[in-house]
Amino acid sequence: MTPTRMPGPIVEIPFARTPLVGRIAERETARTLLLDDAVPIVTITGPGGVGKTRLALAIARDVASSFVDGTYFVDLTPVRERALVLPAIAQALGVRPRGDHAPTVAVMAFLKARQTLLVLDNFEQILPAAPEIAVLLASCPALQVLATSRAPLRIRGEHLLPVPPLPLPVADDIVDIDVLRQTDAVALFAQRARATNPQFALTESNAATVTDICRRVDGLPLAIELAAARLRHLSVEELLIGLARRLGVLIGGERDAPVRQRTLRDAIAWSYDLLAIDERTLFGRCAVFVGGFDLDAASAVAAGNVSALLGTLVDHNLVQRHERRDGTVRFGLLETVREFALEHPALSGELAAAQSAHAAYFLSLAARAAIDVYMSNPRRALDDLEVEYPNCRAALGFFAASRDADSELWLASWMAEFWQNRGRLVEGIPYLSDALERGQNAAPLPRAKAMIDLSLLVREVGDCGRALDLAAEAERLARTGSDEGRLAQVLFVRAWTIGSCLQVWSDVVPLLEEALDRDTAADPESPLRPATLADLGWALTRLGEVARGRRMIEEAMSVARASNRGFSVTKNLTTLGLLDQEAGDALVAADRYRRALELSGEIGFTLRAVYPLAGLAGLSMDRGNPGLAARLLGMIEAVWQQTGAGSTTPRLEKWQEIADRARRQALALLGTEEFSARVAAGRALPAAAAIAEAISIAGAIIAGETAGPSPVPAPSPIPPMRIPSARPAGELSRREREVLTLLVRRWTAPEIAERLSLSERTIESHVASIYNKLGVSSRRDAVTVAVGHGFIESLAPDPTA
Repeated sequence: MTPTRMPGPIVEIPFARTPLVGRIAERETARTLLLDDAVPIVTITGPGGVGKTRLALAIARDVASSFVDGTYFVDLTPVRERALVLPAIAQALGVRPRGDHAPTVAVMAFLKARQTLLVLDNFEQILPAAPEIAVLLASCPALQVLATSRAPLRIRGEHLLPVPPLPLPVADDIVDIDVLRQTDAVALFAQRARATNPQFALTESNAATVTDICRRVDGLPLAIELAAARLRHLSVEELLIGLARRLGVLIGGERDAPVRQRTLRDAIAWSYDLLAIDERTLFGRCAVFVGGFDLDAASAVAAGNVSALLGTLVDHNLVQRHERRDGTVRFGLLETVREFALEHPALSGELAAAQSAHAAYFLSLAARAAIDVYMSNPRRALDDLEVEYPNCRAALGFFAASRDADSELWLASWMAEFWQNRGRLVEGIPYLSDALERGQNAAPLPRAKAMIDLSLLVREVGDCGRALDLAAEAERLARTGSDEGRLAQVLFVRAWTIGSCLQVWSDVVPLLEEALDRDTAADPESPLRPATLADLGWALTRLGEVARGRRMIEEAMSVARASNRGFSVTKNLTTLGLLDQEAGDALVAADRYRRALELSGEIGFTLRAVYPLAGLAGLSMDRGNPGLAARLLGMIEAVWQQTGAGSTTPRLEKWQEIADRARRQALALLGTEEFSARVAAGRALPAAAAIAEAISIAGAIIAGETAGPSPVPAPSPIPPMRIPSARPAGELSRREREVLTLLVRRWTAPEIAERLSLSERTIESHVASIYNKLGVSSRRDAVTVAVGHGFIESLAPDPTA
């Protein structure tokens, strides 16, 4: 199949499958405003159901090519707290706040010199966060924002784009069927009616009825779509009668509710009234979900044939169905529809019953994921928690409100693996801290588990004092119980905390030996065993027992490989690589680092890459390549920034020693200007690209080749168009030239992979190698070099276009 080409810069916005009807004037107005650098923010305003999100997506695609550093979509629907707005933006940008730095700092640093468009969708429920957006715009001169909200943000520089309902036919239009078909409201109704009933056609006989239907729903797109969905079972005449009855009830309703909202609410209410009793029950229970749900989650909060009932709700357009890239299906309620369900008095009992089941389901899901992180598919476990994070937050809120301290502590502690490995430390620490504060009278075991997990997170942000205190108290609590496995976990983490904070290895060894004994007694197949063995081995090497310690780490490696535990394999490869490096065996060390990097990328533990990156920086310096060492040091900073880790990480005292030595030597040889430029070039790489490039560097060291970029200019706040310096194109392989040609044609990595029948990881490795050989750090510079220096064959039109 010929891949679809996506011209222009990065466009991280959802793709709409159906064409947008009308809104030509609004799109042109928005384009004019967004192409004006003096306009920092455009806010699309209008009532619920008017189509603000759909219009914003179309506008974003209209102007995406003018934002050279990308267009990003931020769905704020599940966000209810002001403090979570910047983390949501950081997540959409792929930025991980470093250590205990606020997300604002990380987002500002990322956007400072980038010409970017942020699409902030559904802002109305967190309007108090508008000042944060104003600060962001003031600090990032090339940033522009396209927001959707039912109310203005009321910040400096805001330009409003009011969106009215779709135009309705005037009386004379009904006579001319061709004119009527061009009227936006009628055109939308006809489009959605044909999707529901392929036999539907707009004719002279039904034109007047269709026009009345559109008028009865005031031309609101959501109301039109909900009404059109009824044509599967009703005629247009029956549909009109139903709407007339409902709109008649509207008279004399709540005077303080906006008229448009009342009309939309009645359209939803009428669709709701057409449901059977069991369909209404499921609809009411689905409102408990935040940010969407899958079939398993729906089945956990409702009884009966949930799959069939859910299909009916999808048919009625009361529940939306979305198929993800991986083929899985998720469901969700539009925000206005969810509000209707939450406020409907007849559904209040269903919602209350569903909340407890919802919280219990996501407690169980988080518990399974926390275990799976250390098993065969950690990336999938973390990805599942990423998708369900809004629901997990809602479950935490439910447990807190219902004063179920034990459940709140358990859920917060299960989520710690996610917060740690997905760079959400700043979010996770308050959740665990608050749960412990509320749960002072909770059972010892969940308190001990939450304390030990909190100690992990605060250690990551550099608070060793608090980490040590929490770990000590967790051990005291765990020893009051009879759960040997849980006590072993607490001992393991306390030992890690003492080792990483104090390096008192003589205290670490007995804790780990006890943890190993207790864990083996509780469960010989425990996933904690290889990690405990490896840490014990490392502690012994620090006490001078290198041979014994190495044997333990190798045993841990064998156990981890046999049970397909990628996390432990990655950790042990890196540790053994360091021991090889200390012993002077550079080639073996580079090979271990290469394999560790490959695995860390595959399983999604990006943070683990900082260790082999530091080791490779030391090896590069030892091989007389200070420029490459400096670039690798920049890559370490990139990974830290994008994962939220602190300036130190587990056992980093040795890695920091290697990195500091490489830094001092490279700076002395390169000078401040060139050293800073090379570090900046490495820092500018996305974490995935940095890992791919480091894999190539390790391979070059193993093969005895010279690896390293040519000098790069120091970054400027807004880089001017230029042709960067480059190495001779003869260094590019045939395959790299093919990849570079497609990069010039603006193909994406997945598209190139499909075209060349290669994996995306292979393409990423080729791209990293191309950047390395051309002495550039971005696709734009690579394209500029290719065109400016004639490094690729003729840029004739793409035959697949």
